[in-house]
Amino acid sequence: AAQRAAAAAAPAAGEPDVSPEAVRLFLTYEPEPLLMGPAEVPPDWDPDAPREPVVLAVPRSESDALFATPPLQQALVAPAAALACAVSALSFALSAFLLEPGFAEELAKAGQEGGSEGARALVDRATAIALGLAGLQFAHDLGHVGGALKTRTKIGLPVLVPSLQTGLFGSITPLRSHPRSRNDLFDVAASGPLAGALASLAALAYGCAATGAGAAGAQWPMVPTALLKSSSLVATAALALCPDALEGLTAAVHPCVLAGYVGVTINALNLLPVGRLDGGRMAQALAGPTGAARAASAFTLLALGLASLTSDSDLYFFFGLFAALVQGRPEPACRDELTPVSQARVVAANAAVVFVFAALLPLPAGLDPFPSAFGSGVL
Repeated sequence: AAQRAAAAAAPAAGEPDVSPEAVRLFLTYEPEPLLMGPAEVPPDWDPDAPREPVVLAVPRSESDALFATPPLQQALVAPAAALACAVSALSFALSAFLLEPGFAEELAKAGQEGGSEGARALVDRATAIALGLAGLQFAHDLGHVGGALKTRTKIGLPVLVPSLQTGLFGSITPLRSHPRSRNDLFDVAASGPLAGALASLAALAYGCAATGAGAAGAQWPMVPTALLKSSSLVATAALALCPDALEGLTAAVHPCVLAGYVGVTINALNLLPVGRLDGGRMAQALAGPTGAARAASAFTLLALGLASLTSDSDLYFFFGLFAALVQGRPEPACRDELTPVSQARVVAANAAVVFVFAALLPLPAGLDPFPSAFGSGVL
């Protein structure tokens, strides 16, 4: 209605053009005077008074510039990141076989033969895990595409993020337009982790069932049981479907177990309420035009820093560094910042919090039927 009213009011000579083709309208709260420029604060301004709803008209050129990416960057970054992820995923997959007896000798022999059959055999062994990681990430990104189509929000091509700790940290899916509402922002953000988590749990369940059903195959990696116990969710699945795998210090598991573990971990990390991570976008949708989302982002980054100091793994340190430096900024505003998200989405956000804690916290010692002196730790 506001756009139709703007279109009906043709700009007079010398007046700014406020037609729908020239401006984009935002429903939000009245900005504080100190944020509006160098003008003096009005004498009747009461900082304790509730801010009134207003409609802001922003030139489309300025609004669109928030989502602009240089063409050269678009052409080079995504392919370079995909290549880096292919290398990091294969490296991570190969490392999953380091505990297997004789693997070090096989690796040294492949290096001496310089790209012969031995080297190809090693790559073949890692391919199943690397492809599993790629498939689970594809499910995550496909979820974002579905959320964007549902809400008619424009998104860019995902840019994969390599990681030596887990093969990859997920991907960066940039927004290319303002979501119409906070509900739409929430849906675009939550659809990726929802699809990725469901696919990861399915892979984990299949891998645990296959591990518990028979002897290890030639392509199965050997992992520390402490790794499986580092996630309460993963450990619970293993206890239910392949309890013998948690009995010793190491276990040969189906490749889908390791891929599912990584998928669960990465989707949980991306649900943390930081900046432009999926969890950060969800927090911004829930909080609206307040400082709550920024406070949650700062607190979560501090928690990641403390976790990296108390953990034997550097996963939290490097992910926190990535989140702070690359994804730390909040998203631009929605077109409608005033209408809160629905109650169903609040329930979904609470379920996401439960998933994050279950995925990232280790199995409590009191629930571990096979306690180890080495404890639990993440990658």
